[in-house]
Amino acid sequence: MNKPEQVPDVKTRMLMAAVFLLPLWMSGSLIALGGFAVLRLATRSERSDWWSGVKQPGWHWILPAFFLLHVLGLLWSSNLGFGLKDLETKLGLLLIPLLLCATDQRTHWPSIRTASIGGCIVACLYLLGGGLWTYITQGTGLSLFYIELSSPLMHPTYMSMLINMALLLLIERISDSNKERTSKSSLWAIMLFFWFMLDLLSARMPFMVTLITCSGFLLMLKFRKAINSSDTFRAALCMVVGLGGMVMASSYTGRANEVSQAITASASDTVTYNSTTGRIEIWRQGLALLPGALPFGTGTGDVKDALLESYRSHGFSYGLDRRLNAHNQYLQTTLALGLPGILCLMLIVTFPILQRKAKMNSVLGWFVLMIGLNATVESIFEVQRGVLLIALFIPLLMSIGPPLVGKDRKL
Repeated sequence: MNKPEQVPDVKTRMLMAAVFLLPLWMSGSLIALGGFAVLRLATRSERSDWWSGVKQPGWHWILPAFFLLHVLGLLWSSNLGFGLKDLETKLGLLLIPLLLCATDQRTHWPSIRTASIGGCIVACLYLLGGGLWTYITQGTGLSLFYIELSSPLMHPTYMSMLINMALLLLIERISDSNKERTSKSSLWAIMLFFWFMLDLLSARMPFMVTLITCSGFLLMLKFRKAINSSDTFRAALCMVVGLGGMVMASSYTGRANEVSQAITASASDTVTYNSTTGRIEIWRQGLALLPGALPFGTGTGDVKDALLESYRSHGFSYGLDRRLNAHNQYLQTTLALGLPGILCLMLIVTFPILQRKAKMNSVLGWFVLMIGLNATVESIFEVQRGVLLIALFIPLLMSIGPPLVGKDRKL
């Protein structure tokens, strides 16, 4: 007989609200985290436990260290206005991991996980409803796809990343339900719905990353005998259906043609810039800037100016008019902070595999892989949506393994 799940306390409900609101209302998510902070630090014993955890070396200092490197990067920046704005965007990397440090959410993790999945469901329904209304009133089929669909909330890349996370949590939930005698029909319906939404969002790289991380997680669970063959088959079938839908959606929206244009552009004197060919040109110019930026980078405030000046000198109006960043976090960080920055970034996206297996939740490694792969085509730390996603979920996922800081830490 299963043990009854404990009722979440007020602090846990604040965390549930934070993950639920993340895809819907970013400010609301931050407000909920603020409520968690007040409740956690309200009593002397809580403050003492928190402070003893913060003082210990451990994972909780990796993301703040990345933020502090950007603070140091102001010392050799001339554009302090942009630098301070960049620090404002990244502030969550400092505050949230330290706030959640040395918590243990294992008891209430099922409730937090359900809140996260539920927030994604509500966000997807909201976007789908808005897209259908636009289609009915204006007759525009493309209102159900890509930026036109996701713009009421965020860019399709970040919405797709949130759905990727929800799918990983859903697979974990299905694996846990093997111990129960309840129907999983609703879970499979939710999984199919998420793949359907990924098809409509039509963000190519995030979709491929979702395929990689979800299939990898599924195979890992199967190898560990943590999920049965029937559930493995159904989850794989959902992925195949999602892949077929993505092929059809890309054909309808014309996004499949962008890749072929990028392939043939090198043989042509004229290039029509789009999200693919534009990225290739940005990366080419960014790489050309690297020798002059090393070893310590252009500085936190001057990296955007260096890119824009390159766009201007090369007549790259597509990037200049849109004031585009490097669209690759590894390149962006190296240009801004040089070797110290890229080393810290690599630590962020590799530290879970450096931890002993007993100290790592199974979802964490796949979440960090999701971040690391998407960072090859997006500067995800340059957008507050990306910062909050990373700063919130890494500490939460670390908190459901054995404690890594404080008096209970095992070396």
